[in-house]
Amino acid sequence: MKKSKLVISSLAILAGSCLYISCSKEAPGIASIQNDFSNSARVQVFNAALKATANYVYVDNVPVSGAAVAYGGVFPGTANSFAVDAGSHTFLIKDTLPGTTQMPLSFTQNLEAGKSYTTFIYDTITSVKQVTVLNNIVTPKDTTSMLRFGNFL
Repeated sequence: MKKSKLVISSLAILAGSCLYISCSKEAPGIASIQNDFSNSARVQVFNAALKATANYVYVDNVPVSGAAVAYGGVFPGTANSFAVDAGSHTFLIKDTLPGTTQMPLSFTQNLEAGKSYTTFIYDTITSVKQVTVLNNIVTPKDTTSMLRFGNFL
């Protein structure tokens, strides 16, 4: 009698386990996929501020840079580039490390749909400044090249 109860209990546990394992949980999407960029502007951030190493970019208090925008680096890069809806936005660039002496940089920028911008941050970490320029990207039709120089000293 005890043996048959043990077998029945074991089978019930096994059946419950199989039922539990067979259930699948659908994870909700965290971020929506954006395919239409006609109402967006493209923004790149280049860090030329001396000794500024761990800057993160926020647009309207929402983080938009997944990784720190390091000093110098490869330009143009994909880690420091993001899409923003057209219109006026408040940008905040700050070092998030504890004990930093870098002052947060806050500014408002009006962005037009379909345009590309570059925001350069420069100077020293105690007096960070910024300049935002419209990228006028023209592909040469001959064998020449176009270069952009910036002196942030």
